[in-house]
Amino acid sequence: MKYLSILWLCCFVWAGALQAQSPVVPSEVPTLMEKASRQMDAIQYEAAMQTWEEALARLMTGGWTKSVEVVDCYTGLGECQMNIGQYEAAYRYLGKGLELGRELEDDRRQTRLYNLMGLCLWSQKQFDRALDSLQRAIALQLGEIDDPQLGDTYL
Repeated sequence: MKYLSILWLCCFVWAGALQAQSPVVPSEVPTLMEKASRQMDAIQYEAAMQTWEEALARLMTGGWTKSVEVVDCYTGLGECQMNIGQYEAAYRYLGKGLELGRELEDDRRQTRLYNLMGLCLWSQKQFDRALDSLQRAIALQLGEIDDPQLGDTYL
């Protein structure tokens, strides 16, 4: 009986380690994320926040703590908060998304987050910080363009 308990415990720990290494994204998460985006388009920010939070909770409990989907949930939550004038809460969500985006080395998502954070700061009349954030967004974006002269056509 003692060995059976130890064997069960080892299997439980091993299964947990596998889940942490290669989790399968819960199938309902993409559907929830699409629903939240549609709610935002329809200016239903409170409902969208609840949907983003549900998607985020499912990702976290499913072992997807460091994924682009989590970054997207934080981004969605931050955008909703900005749209209802809750700029401090928005900045916190966007900051969480940015931190994870850096870890994942996802320049496209980092660019979007820096841009949103700049707009959030601008709305709070923190112009110097906003400018810094927007400059970071531009710098990241320009780093993705192969032809440095391409940006000059839009000046």
